[in-house]
Amino acid sequence: MNIIWEYIMMFGMSMVPILEQRGAIIYGFTRSLNPFLIFILTYIGSLIPVPVIFLFFTKILEFIDKNKSLKWLSNIINNKINKNKEHFVKYKEIGLITFIGVPLPMTGVYTGTAIATVLKLNFKKSMFCAAIGALISSCIVTLGCVFVPALFMRIS
Repeated sequence: MNIIWEYIMMFGMSMVPILEQRGAIIYGFTRSLNPFLIFILTYIGSLIPVPVIFLFFTKILEFIDKNKSLKWLSNIINNKINKNKEHFVKYKEIGLITFIGVPLPMTGVYTGTAIATVLKLNFKKSMFCAAIGALISSCIVTLGCVFVPALFMRIS
């Protein structure tokens, strides 16, 4: 596959929910791409959806809540938000940075920004917190891939 296409795929993957930058970074390392470019491209890619999520998430959630066939999805989203709500209300910015920055399943930029939106946290502060949290997460995952490459070796 063309090397430029690999970088484009990785960049696109960093914008996809669930995969986000964590999956994209691992993808980049399995393709033996440049670690610096992996870090930069996945970081930037992970931040592109943040303003979109902040501006449209409540409208999307309202639509999902009204649609009976999507009630299951509404329940998952609302449970996730309610599960983490108290931490965000109590710790606000630090809670948001930590939630996004810790590279665990379901704790990325999408979920953190969605929760910030529902809780009506300040847009500019939330954008800044998402950027810091994504930077922390990128550093952790990239460093993990650099120092423990055997975990992410390409399977031929």
